[in-house]
Amino acid sequence: MFEQEEQRDELLEKIEDLISRKRYAELRDLLLPLEAQDIAGLFMELDDKVPMVFRLLPKEQAAEVFVELDSEEQEVLIQSFSNTELKEVLDELYLDDTVDIIEDMPANVVSRILRNTDASTRSQINQLLNYPKDSAGSIMTTEFVFLHPDATVEESFARIRSVGIDKETIYTCYVTQNRVLLGVVTVLYCLVSLAAVGAMHWTRFAGTEAALSKVLGGHAGSVLLSVGAVVAVASVVLAVLYGQTRVLFAMSRDGLVPKLFSRVNPRTGVPSANTVVVAGFIAVLAAVVPLGDLADATSIGTLFAFALVNVAVLVLRRTRPDLPRTFRAPFAPVTPILGVASCGWMMASLAAPTWIAFGGWMLVGLVVYFGYGRRHSALAGRCASHVTADK
Repeated sequence: MFEQEEQRDELLEKIEDLISRKRYAELRDLLLPLEAQDIAGLFMELDDKVPMVFRLLPKEQAAEVFVELDSEEQEVLIQSFSNTELKEVLDELYLDDTVDIIEDMPANVVSRILRNTDASTRSQINQLLNYPKDSAGSIMTTEFVFLHPDATVEESFARIRSVGIDKETIYTCYVTQNRVLLGVVTVLYCLVSLAAVGAMHWTRFAGTEAALSKVLGGHAGSVLLSVGAVVAVASVVLAVLYGQTRVLFAMSRDGLVPKLFSRVNPRTGVPSANTVVVAGFIAVLAAVVPLGDLADATSIGTLFAFALVNVAVLVLRRTRPDLPRTFRAPFAPVTPILGVASCGWMMASLAAPTWIAFGGWMLVGLVVYFGYGRRHSALAGRCASHVTADK
């Protein structure tokens, strides 16, 4: 990207000058070192000169620039192309880029694009476009990255990183074949595992809890990895603390828990007392409860919450069909039922002490709700008044 607006304006002036003097070879050399997104940004200022300048670019760079353009500019270029030129551009595009372009084009342009692709590509495009709305395939297509079957591992990772819009796209691959989801591959874990197996034979990992420390070897390597692990865990704990304090803050504003949790520091604007109470409670738990037991208790609570969400989908579809939905749960009621069943199956695998702790914690929550929260809840009061008014 251009560091300053002046650089961009200066380059635009130079491009306009070279076009007016028909110094096309110099113009091509000027554009070659630029990033595709920078050239696409310059095209926005060139108006009717875009098709001519676009034709100066090498095929591969032209395809990269074409992908960066908005749909209106792409349509203008397509209309200016001969069938041969259009085919050359399409041949350089990845399948997912072609699909994204087609989705934003009018029917006549889509028809022309499909006519200039080979039969195999047309079949794959139609397959992606024909996924039912809100299906898993349709959702996945929004972050779909096509990899050539003969691509090397290095080329595949480079492709994913160059196309990926967010970290999930970079770190997670959905492996499909003929519309069938074959698996989900977490690329980051694969890279770590590949490096570990390359450094040490896989049989030597058996019975090792800190396998990566063993790979690094020596005291210094183990210490370095341990420091990294502590920093990573600390960031997760910080995120959990932040989330829990904000949940209690929202509950406190409604009255479900005491107002102490929604009291905000006038200078910093944060719920200080809430943060201290939550941090102190978690610190005591971490100090007196074994880590394995604490992890199991966290898991059973999370699984129960997920199961309740699935139940809520079933209940609200019947009791409140009028509520606005920002997304749809496909294949209901099968998907929510399977969600409840899978959560229940994983919860059943946990030990009896975990269930006892879970039951005790649930009992405490019910006592707080019926003994305090229900009577102080502002939302419950409004709902009761509405019921009274209706009667």
